[in-house]
Amino acid sequence: MCEPSDTLLEYNVLEGIHSWMRARRAHLHLHFSRAWRSITWIGSVLTIASDGLPGAMQGEIIMFLITVMLMMMGTGAILPSERWQGSFNVFCILAWSAMRARP
Repeated sequence: MCEPSDTLLEYNVLEGIHSWMRARRAHLHLHFSRAWRSITWIGSVLTIASDGLPGAMQGEIIMFLITVMLMMMGTGAILPSERWQGSFNVFCILAWSAMRARP
């Protein structure tokens, strides 16, 4: 049978963990709300890169073009800022040019 002091100790430990998790979640939410555009931009760039490498190795230029075009149009809805959208479009054009320049 549990002693009352054991139960109180367990409750205090669990309460401490719960309050730490709440504070951490609030901190992450605050960080994400500030940096969501850069996180989205990086995720989009990684999507293009992850499709570009296999496409370059196998010579699938058309599939890469489709991916680039869809990502360029799709990020227009996700990245409403002209600066973020413009830089992503420049990256896509450079990636497409690198794919075309490959012998």
